[in-house]
Amino acid sequence: MVAGVSSAFSNTAMIGIPLVFTAYGPRGDAPLLFLLSIHLPVMTIAATLMFERIEMAEAGHGRMPWGHFARRVSLNIVRNPIAIGIAAGALARWAGLSLDGPFGTIVRELADTAVPCALFALGMSLKRYGLRDHLGASSVIVVLKLVVMPAVVLVMARYVFGLPPVWTGVATVVAGASTGVNAYLIASRAGAGVGLACNAITLSTVAATLTTGFWLSLAGGG
Repeated sequence: MVAGVSSAFSNTAMIGIPLVFTAYGPRGDAPLLFLLSIHLPVMTIAATLMFERIEMAEAGHGRMPWGHFARRVSLNIVRNPIAIGIAAGALARWAGLSLDGPFGTIVRELADTAVPCALFALGMSLKRYGLRDHLGASSVIVVLKLVVMPAVVLVMARYVFGLPPVWTGVATVVAGASTGVNAYLIASRAGAGVGLACNAITLSTVAATLTTGFWLSLAGGG
């Protein structure tokens, strides 16, 4: 489960958004927001389904209570920081508010602490679990995440669905981003594969510095 999530869950918020804005500018807004609106609910539903199946197996139940599952999915989406941010931004835009003055400064300062805090927490976990024990499995995950997945997305977007160049480029760049920290959070909650998730995030983040430029040049649209 953890290996599958680590191979598919991109670091869209911390890596994908800055890459898309840098490479495509305002033209990448629409496809990026579309991907975020689809990516978050799908991965939340998948993660919740896995947790529910684990809990049911531990409790000895054979049938999934779908009403309870639907409530859990809804709560997980509503509580997700990315979903909260999207909703808050939409409300602020609808109300005509702007991030100027002291309020805007506070928001930007808080936003700037997100990445360092996440990296610090990840580093503390790596100190505990290390890289050596999961190096082989993590290397396979990195190849799947940074090579196979963006290649499949590029082929599907360009030759199967015939998407415009910017949409193809954004989808490929997001698919080729490093493993997201949600893989670590899912592993922590499941109580298994935490070291594997930490290693996959670290190695994919380092390796992405080499592969991102390749996929940007191949996908085009900039």
